[in-house]
Amino acid sequence: MIIEIGNKKRAKKLLAGDGYEPRVLASVGISGANDSPKTEVEKAKIAQRYGADIVIDHTLTPLNYDVQREILSEVEIPVSSIAVYDVAQMVLYSDTKKHFTAKDVLNEFERKARLGIDMITVHASVTREDISHFNTTDRIIPCTSRGGTMVL
Repeated sequence: MIIEIGNKKRAKKLLAGDGYEPRVLASVGISGANDSPKTEVEKAKIAQRYGADIVIDHTLTPLNYDVQREILSEVEIPVSSIAVYDVAQMVLYSDTKKHFTAKDVLNEFERKARLGIDMITVHASVTREDISHFNTTDRIIPCTSRGGTMVL
């Protein structure tokens, strides 16, 4: 299987899959009050300069759109985001919103496409049986995926 990565707004698409070399993803993103959007944009530019194929933004603050918009305007390689992080920040930084819904995540997919994001990470593989297992496991950390834990 071969996939094409790139929003319709991006002139150059990236091909990945059978017959192609592994792709290099460079992670950037703000997770704390002391982090700077400018720093993350600069990291994305450096990653592109040194051969990254994709930049993925892990921002988990209300600055997510600012960071992603700036990265999109500064790099030519595809930009990815994690939709569940973008909706989770709406809960984390709200005094009134206590959870997010599947509809919130679907709306986020549409917003990201309009913004020009080329690829979105989706956390969508949890069943009721999985949740039961996570609630009864002896593991110290029942789910090690940051996004997966947010979905649970």
